[in-house]
Amino acid sequence: MSKSFHIYDSFDQLFPLLEGKKEVMVLIDHGIKELYGHHFPYPQIVVESGEQHKNLANVEKIANALLEMECSRNAFLVCVGGGILTDIGGFVASIYKRGIKCGYVPTTLLAQVDASTGGKTGVNLAGLKNILGTFSLPEFTYISTSTLKTLPPRELLAGAAEMIKAFAIKDKESFAKAERCFRNGIDTSSPQFRELLATAIEIKAGVVERDFRESGERKLLNFGHTIGHAIEKCASACGDSILHGEAVAKGMYFAAHISHQRGLLSEEELKSFCSTLSTIGFDLGTTYPVENLIEAIKNDKKRGENGVDFVFLKEIGISCVEMTSFDELAKGIANVLHQYNRL
Repeated sequence: MSKSFHIYDSFDQLFPLLEGKKEVMVLIDHGIKELYGHHFPYPQIVVESGEQHKNLANVEKIANALLEMECSRNAFLVCVGGGILTDIGGFVASIYKRGIKCGYVPTTLLAQVDASTGGKTGVNLAGLKNILGTFSLPEFTYISTSTLKTLPPRELLAGAAEMIKAFAIKDKESFAKAERCFRNGIDTSSPQFRELLATAIEIKAGVVERDFRESGERKLLNFGHTIGHAIEKCASACGDSILHGEAVAKGMYFAAHISHQRGLLSEEELKSFCSTLSTIGFDLGTTYPVENLIEAIKNDKKRGENGVDFVFLKEIGISCVEMTSFDELAKGIANVLHQYNRL
């Protein structure tokens, strides 16, 4: 969530949002600068923003650059790039001189629908994700869908997974619309896509506004993420390439099946849900052993003493959170792997 969202097909409407701000600085990803840096006529701090750069060393580099530019507490930081860039930039803005204002210009679909919405900032520590971070809202989030035209199909599909997640937990009608819109590829210039993007953002923003500190309803946004994060960790350990959205899609597939095994999701709804994931083009297979996945879940920072808050589907568009033991998850994952491997 931010104080305001703006979705356009160019950068033209960004600049009225910056009028009257005396110290505008732009934090921009190196690769994004080559494509879009000329759109931002302000002093720029250029950084690498891969996962390996989401650390305190990069935070220190950015803070030192702000000091060298003699930025005061009145400075305004515009963070331009993907989700890692907005996470780092938002974190720096929240702590530089005890806090300066910032705005996000997310350039990937994943960042537009997920990372830039919610007010979470953070960096990694000791190989663990987002161990250091703050809750801090940007003044605005500005989305130019023109940046999506340069994304490869794989990146677009990964971003679409977070849109599907939002619809799965809150909006059955949009879930059906997304299947029709995405089944033959993702046309980011279509009015239907713009509408779905806005709806997905509104769903997350609404949840965050009602539960900013994640004490209740906001936990629903973790649908697919408990197992998805475990898959990401296993992939990283094995040197496999996987995008966050790809892992989340697999995690949602597991979560839907485990919801059915628990008696919450009907077989008809399960088939409909999984069919949609397949139709859109997600690879739902997973080869990592149950033991490795459970070990990764046990290391998740959101775990409890003997289990984890797990997000279940009761039907498409209706979800719930229930504490689930590691033993139940292990059995559920094993059953899903067995069924999938028989297909």
